[in-house]
Amino acid sequence: MSKPGEGAPYSPERFRALVYRERPYFFNGLRNTLADLQSIARTYAALQKYEVTLSALKSITQLLGGYLRIRDGDLMMPSSIDAMVGSTEFEFDTVLTETLEGISALHKAAIGRNDLQLSQQIIDTLEYLALQSVTIKSLFALPDENPTTAFIRAYMFGTIQEGAIRGLDDVTMGGARAQSNIAKALLRRHQYLTVGTTIGDLEKLAHFGIIQRKAHVTGAPVRGIAEILQLALSEPVPERHTIRSALLALQRICEAELQFKSPTFDQSLRFALGAFLDLTQPTALANLEGAAIRALSSALEEGNLPRADAYRKAIRNLNDHLWQILVAIGIAAAKTESFALFDINANIAALVKYCIWLLGLLNKTEAEAVDQSSAHERRLSERFADEILNDMEWVVGATYWRIVDALKPPINIHTVWDFFPTLSHIGIQALDARVPSLAESAISELKSISLKAIENVVPLETAARIATFIARIGIVAQKIGEQQVFSLSVAALKDFQKRYLAKQEEIEPGAETYDATLLNELEDLKSELQKQQSLIDEEDASFFRQVTPEDIDSFVAHL
Repeated sequence: MSKPGEGAPYSPERFRALVYRERPYFFNGLRNTLADLQSIARTYAALQKYEVTLSALKSITQLLGGYLRIRDGDLMMPSSIDAMVGSTEFEFDTVLTETLEGISALHKAAIGRNDLQLSQQIIDTLEYLALQSVTIKSLFALPDENPTTAFIRAYMFGTIQEGAIRGLDDVTMGGARAQSNIAKALLRRHQYLTVGTTIGDLEKLAHFGIIQRKAHVTGAPVRGIAEILQLALSEPVPERHTIRSALLALQRICEAELQFKSPTFDQSLRFALGAFLDLTQPTALANLEGAAIRALSSALEEGNLPRADAYRKAIRNLNDHLWQILVAIGIAAAKTESFALFDINANIAALVKYCIWLLGLLNKTEAEAVDQSSAHERRLSERFADEILNDMEWVVGATYWRIVDALKPPINIHTVWDFFPTLSHIGIQALDARVPSLAESAISELKSISLKAIENVVPLETAARIATFIARIGIVAQKIGEQQVFSLSVAALKDFQKRYLAKQEEIEPGAETYDATLLNELEDLKSELQKQQSLIDEEDASFFRQVTPEDIDSFVAHL
């Protein structure tokens, strides 16, 4: 990229940049005023006169904000390409650099003496300045980056990181909130490269909280990244790397935090990771998917096809290889038998519920191909529906058994018991929505886990209780005439019974009789069905409210 004086025609911005570079004394008055304000801040900081330091810092931001607006379009800041392959002699704006150096030195001194009030004032000052710079164009910037904001943010993060190292919680948390606000402002301006580096810095702050075992400190940057992800899905952002970067950062944070075993009923995990995993919070993973799906529904109802296509891309980017992220977090949680296993299961259940609803919506709103435009829209909708179904098949069919496999022996199956009614409920929902392949994925997971439970879980009868959740899907499939799912469930249960009997013979060779535990468990289902069911949960309701004892008997007859 050519620079002023290198043979390229001068634009007004290039001409102004050249003039200011050759005549730096134009801004001597501003430099002197900024230096005086910094001197005032230093002097009164030592006296803990915070109202004076606040006034001085506000004045600095107002002056620098005005300076940036004047230099809009001609500010000399190196781009990312310059940093990678350009000249090693970078040209930084001298007014901005000198001021940031002074503020950074003041912040380091404040952190050195644990002056949290002054530190927060400086963080607020740099945050305000960074937000002001988001709309400012530098001379050589690429369209999807903001070198000026990145420059200010780098000075800001350096001292925040120093505060985190020293264990100053207020500095770390205040810095995380400020960095998140800057990233969201950048995202709204589609400056994705600078957003990506901000996500990376927030992840570093989260790891300081993990190392120091301070859940509230970890939670601040986790919430910041989750809010960036929320904005990326609600805008929506047409560029996939921001969504992917946020998801991977949250995955790594979760894996690191879940290495540590939490005491029973301890709330630290909720403080640390709740912003991403706790369904009671709007930024939880499944809630973000649900919000994006509702926004897509609104766009389709309004006939806003460009907006609908943008939401389709955002949802596709969120779901792409999402099962791998869930597996990674789940395996980390399984190794410490963490309560996060409940959160992961709850998120998967909600994700699948939202996506099943979306598939129904897409089927109802499918455009009639009357011309080229409507035919194209129909193809997009059909392809999107296929991708949603494929992603959910992976989420359902590739996560649970891997997580259960990661449990350390002796396996406490109660830590993952919620998995089984959830899988059964998913299968029944899929049957009701006429999405049999998803029900087949649920059966496959339950079969895999129940067979492994025969070998690894005590008592042996537990494996049969897991297998009954396969029967629930099969009974509903038989009732509604979904023959393929019915046949798959029967075959799975026959395989289970064969392995179960073999295990019984191994434990008690030569016994006269062996318990038909699975059939006994299915008989118990009839007893449960005949009881008062007014207080059953959603998973049980999806089964008990649409079958009869005769349906269960009819199914058992095929085993």
